Amino acid sequence: MKANSPNKVAIIMGSKSDYPVMKECEQILDVYDKTLQNNQFLFDNNLSLGDMAILPFIRQFANVDIAWFNKRFVNLSDWLERLIESKLFISMMKKYNVWNSLNKGEDIIFKG
Repeated sequence: MKANSPNKVAIIMGSKSDYPVMKECEQILDVYDKTLQNNQFLFDNNLSLGDMAILPFIRQFANVDIAWFNKRFVNLSDWLERLIESKLFISMMKKYNVWNSLNKGEDIIFKG
């Protein structure tokens, strides 16, 4: 994102809804938030590939201003918290030390 782009300014100034791209995102997230009024997950009452596929995008959006997101999208915020705390998510997001060729430590083998 360019330093002088409206989106960058919106994030810095905190007036997100004054910019079209933020309004468009809010409209999409409103649909998800309303869906979660009646469902535990976005596409059904069961966790689906669709939930896991959209999770990184919603998580990234939320992390721009988590306090605002949690207040604005209550159901989506609960959904996000449930998924981030799930065993599945934790197993996928295992943290590894940054590789350094000078350290002769443990080999990391990714199993398929």
